[in-house]
Amino acid sequence: DSVPVWAKRHLCESADKYLEGGLNWVKDHSKFKNQITELQMVESICQFITALIEPQKAPSFQSMNQSKDSMPNLFAVQLPFEWSAEEATEQNVRFVDMVFCLSFVWGLGGSLDSTTRVKFDLFTRGHLDYVTVPG
Repeated sequence: DSVPVWAKRHLCESADKYLEGGLNWVKDHSKFKNQITELQMVESICQFITALIEPQKAPSFQSMNQSKDSMPNLFAVQLPFEWSAEEATEQNVRFVDMVFCLSFVWGLGGSLDSTTRVKFDLFTRGHLDYVTVPG
C-alpha cells in the first residue's frame, strides 16, 4: 500500500468532520433527491480520492478496440513530492487536504443541477474552512 498511515488518518478525520454536513446539505437542497443515494456519493468521493493519491489503482478508460497500453490513464498524476511514511510535512498535508476538497466537491456536487451547484459552491467554501478553495 503506497499511502502512508498519517494520510489515511488525515482523510478519515476530514471525512468524520465534514462529510455528514455535506450529505445533509445535498439532501436538503437537491432537486433530484432520489437519483443518487448517499452511499453512491460517498463511493464517488472514495473513488476520486483513490484516483488522485493512488493513480495506479484508478479506473482505466479504454474502448474495446484499444489496448490498455495505448490508452493513457486520465487520472495519472505525478505527485509533487515523495510520500513519507513517517512524517506528515506541511506540503503533504496540504496536498491531502486539496484531494479531499476536490473529491468532496465532485462526489457530492457532481450530480446537482447548475442552480444548486452555485449554492453548493458557497456552502462548500464555508464548510471546508480549512482549505483555500481555488477559484
